[in-house]
Amino acid sequence: NESINIIPSIQRRSVKKENSDIVLTNTHKSKGLEYNSVTLADDFIKFEDITEENAQKMNLDEELNLLYVALTRTTNELIIPFGSNRQVLSKLQLY
Repeated sequence: NESINIIPSIQRRSVKKENSDIVLTNTHKSKGLEYNSVTLADDFIKFEDITEENAQKMNLDEELNLLYVALTRTTNELIIPFGSNRQVLSKLQLY
């Protein structure tokens, strides 16, 4: 995978997060932290794939908890590049 091949290059150029303009992290590592702006990746659960039958198999509670953590890390701006904010938030209200 080409993206895996660039990781060493990124690591050599990285700086401490206090001195950086962009922080690339995962939801688990971001718990308890705040950022001025957060852009979510599109690797969260796809809401259109959720049905009552498969919700338990998908660890839906855990997935929604991770999404909640990701959504609440920002102090100013939240960018969700997949779907619309309304679609994401309306699905969250169902669970």
